[in-house]
Amino acid sequence: MPPEGTRSRVYQLKNLWLANPKLIEAASSEDCLSAVKQLNSIGDPFSAVEIANRALAIHPRSKALHQQRALAFIRVGATQTAREQLEQILVDFPEDEETLALLGRSFKSDTITHPVPQSEIKNLQNALGYYNRAWRFSGDTYPGINAATLAYLLGEKKSASDLAQEIKNVCLSKLKERPSYWTLATLGEANLLIGDTQGARDAYRKARDVGRDIWADIASTRKQARMILKAQGEDLEAWESIFDLGTITLFTGHLADPANTNPEQERLREKDIPALSKCIDEWVVENKVRFGFSSAASGGDLLFLESVIRHGGHAHIVLPFSLNSFKEICVNSAANDHWEERFDRVLEQATSVSILNPFAYSGDPIDFEFASEILLGKALLVGDQLDLMVKGLSVWNMQAARGKGGTAHNLSQWIANGVQSENIWRDPDRSDSFVIRNNSIERSHRLS
Repeated sequence: MPPEGTRSRVYQLKNLWLANPKLIEAASSEDCLSAVKQLNSIGDPFSAVEIANRALAIHPRSKALHQQRALAFIRVGATQTAREQLEQILVDFPEDEETLALLGRSFKSDTITHPVPQSEIKNLQNALGYYNRAWRFSGDTYPGINAATLAYLLGEKKSASDLAQEIKNVCLSKLKERPSYWTLATLGEANLLIGDTQGARDAYRKARDVGRDIWADIASTRKQARMILKAQGEDLEAWESIFDLGTITLFTGHLADPANTNPEQERLREKDIPALSKCIDEWVVENKVRFGFSSAASGGDLLFLESVIRHGGHAHIVLPFSLNSFKEICVNSAANDHWEERFDRVLEQATSVSILNPFAYSGDPIDFEFASEILLGKALLVGDQLDLMVKGLSVWNMQAARGKGGTAHNLSQWIANGVQSENIWRDPDRSDSFVIRNNSIERSHRLS
């Protein structure tokens, strides 16, 4: 895994490419491939698809870019699209291990439950066939361990155990050279399949330590482990602390009050910011926020994003219209001028920044409503991909919605989609402090 500085440069490069498509024309196919791989690894397949599409327009013969784009499509649930692209690669490279393994993965992604429904057995059998072909051609442990796990889930326990033992021996040999995340994770899975529970725990813990923040890869490992554990009748909750994946959080909140706000209409005053920042920070730490999805307006948005980044999480930002227009309307309108500096710093450190419309604000609140729906959809899809809970956090005065796209309206959309959320607002007994309440759903009748 690349060092922290390299990851930061990849984020910045990717954001530049998304903001100015012409910049990618100067990048080599190797640079493009590195960026797409990193985006897949950290759990941002949407940006991976977009960068891969632009890179393939310039480097159409890069097999690895095609493969990474297919992986991103699998991770967003577009498995049929991925299969069509992978099968096209097989025309020119019929024994390519990576392509065969990805085809196997595309079928396996459709089926992750146990016991396997009769209607889904064909998918697993297709996946097993592709993984076995890749294993025979390459002897690589990745398709091998997947073939072993699928054989186990299909009831072929003896062949699964024999193959897992063979793969375990290969992993132990590799670990004599150097520890790597995937070798340790594969060893953990092999140990599970042969019944060595303690060996599996030890290997998974070591893999987690080595992997640090490659959340998408860790989530994939956990998903495999949970499939096997469920088939074995094990308590899944007892294994959660080993992987320690944390949560995904959607955020919505009031803007900082503009200059000259009427005292009777004040919501988020400048003097509130230190106490609110501390309260948000405590929530982010307690809930182990690994992925934060938010806009980036002055006030609650930027305080939340700063906290996510400060504690090592990934900040995903969606802006409804052009950067300059957003700054003017949603950042620089605040009473204090420090917000613009904070906005620029957060965007530089964010994992992804999506600008939905390159033009200025239309004057129609539908711009904000659309951005909120995109944020919700992204968070839910990543939650589904990583098998992580999506929580909501708001900074809301608990008053009725002023219109679509605002804090109260966003909360109503979350509730409609089953997102449980907590709210931060002033302590009624102490106006200089904030408290957290699980009251967004309880007060849902007041949202409109």
